[in-house]
Amino acid sequence: MRALAPRAFTCHVKVFSHDADGTQRWEAGRSGETRSYDLAEGLRILRDAGYTGPLCIERSVPKGEGASVSTGFAETKAYLADLVARV
Repeated sequence: MRALAPRAFTCHVKVFSHDADGTQRWEAGRSGETRSYDLAEGLRILRDAGYTGPLCIERSVPKGEGASVSTGFAETKAYLADLVARV
């Protein structure tokens, strides 16, 4: 990512969870193995490379009773804006 960030003109950000430290965790495959990546570190790499383009958000669909796609997106957008401001 460090090698590509200086050349980036758009960036895809996948948000699985809203952990305060930016860690994104999900269960992978049938094994139920938990995987993760550090979204905050990815945002730092973009910042350090001088990236000013858009962040295209892909997020997991909200689960639970009463959850809606629009509410989930609004929460995800606010989470990402907060994380960008803190890195």
